[in-house]
Amino acid sequence: MQRGSAQDSRALPAPLNEPTPRQVRVNASGVSALIAAMALTAAGVWGEIEFYTRAKASERLAALFAHERLVTGAEVTRIQRRGGGNNRRSTVHYQYAAQGRDYTGATTVSRSDRDRYVAGAPVAVWYLPSQSDASWLDGYAPSPAPMWPVMAIPVVAGFAALSLIVLVRRQLNLLTNGRPALAVITKVERKRTDKGSFWRVHYEWTLLSGATRTGRYKDSGKQPPALGATIPIVYDKDDPSRNSKYPLGLVSISKK
Repeated sequence: MQRGSAQDSRALPAPLNEPTPRQVRVNASGVSALIAAMALTAAGVWGEIEFYTRAKASERLAALFAHERLVTGAEVTRIQRRGGGNNRRSTVHYQYAAQGRDYTGATTVSRSDRDRYVAGAPVAVWYLPSQSDASWLDGYAPSPAPMWPVMAIPVVAGFAALSLIVLVRRQLNLLTNGRPALAVITKVERKRTDKGSFWRVHYEWTLLSGATRTGRYKDSGKQPPALGATIPIVYDKDDPSRNSKYPLGLVSISKK
């Protein structure tokens, strides 16, 4: 089988025959990727602030509950149930009086207590004198929220944003300075995921030195490309392991 050759310039798309560095721009898909990166960065900052605020508020409630809680009688007004089987959860809604006013509250109970309460039954609740609308069923108490999301969310969002930015930059550099070649499709594999199926296409080409290199790409088409067909690619002349099928997904060569 004849392998793709970097010298087959007449068979290459015209834009790839332009001298390097080529004039390259971020295309619509690339712009969308950069916008997504900015959104992820903003979400990470928002998540850090939001979860920190919630964690400190829950910590304050737990401290107040430990030092000033009072008990009073209440009446169950309704039981709200969600889910089914072993996953069924119950939230008990109740009404109580504190400091001359009526308040309502709700507590999601454990699985062992999900059938314990009935509407109209009397129950004991704990409440905070300094914040009388904050209350919990007897046997339950507020607990501080974990602090790990405060660090995890910005790290995960930042890593995802950085990955998108790096992907766009790599494609920009590759298409700007990369060497073109024609590659031959050598193998096609069908891959299935929970989001559907795709083709993993393997290809092979020959460097100017005569050495052979391989690459692959993902094809979401209904029909696989034919074995032995040739496709245009771009590769890094200093590191051929950095290569991509042309056209690239996030960047394009600017029209003169």
